[in-house]
Amino acid sequence: MRLPFILLLVLGLTQAPPEQLVFLDDIGANPELLSEFIRIFDQYDTQVLYFVIPSRLDPETANLLSGRDIGIHGYEHFYGEFNTSYENAYFLLEKGMSNFTSFALRPLYFRPPYDLISPEARRAVDDLDLIFISGAPDYLFSCRECSLEKEIAKVQVWLGGNISFHQDSFLTPDKRIDHSKLEVMEEILAFSKNRKS
Repeated sequence: MRLPFILLLVLGLTQAPPEQLVFLDDIGANPELLSEFIRIFDQYDTQVLYFVIPSRLDPETANLLSGRDIGIHGYEHFYGEFNTSYENAYFLLEKGMSNFTSFALRPLYFRPPYDLISPEARRAVDDLDLIFISGAPDYLFSCRECSLEKEIAKVQVWLGGNISFHQDSFLTPDKRIDHSKLEVMEEILAFSKNRKS
């Protein structure tokens, strides 16, 4: 589903409505990989919402995110973390926001891990003036089966859909950057950019 222009304005994305909106999820302490993502996104003029796990935020990552559209993606990012009481959710959100503000960053958005949130936790999100992003993007790109997923992602782009890339999907089992997967992501973004032209 493509976000309507009025919703983009509400979200603070005041540029012309993008044909594609990308979520970069599960951002943690890996500035080298984040630098690669940013380089690629900038190269293809991709509108991105960066969803960060606050407990994993470090100074280098925070520096790279300065001036970008950022959101909170849980606190520690575990299943059901925000399927909780108002008080617990408010505590976790405040704790997460203080991690951001300690680096002079202000998150504007919130997306719960695994898209699980209780009504009470949702009220806490609203009370802290965070914009709630509900639901998963149209396509979650994990690159487990890269050649197939690349084609599915291209169809999603063709339909005007949104795609989510997960940071950890671009790491090898020993936590090194998998450049072949970044190349697949670049192909998808190049396809999207060419489609817009």
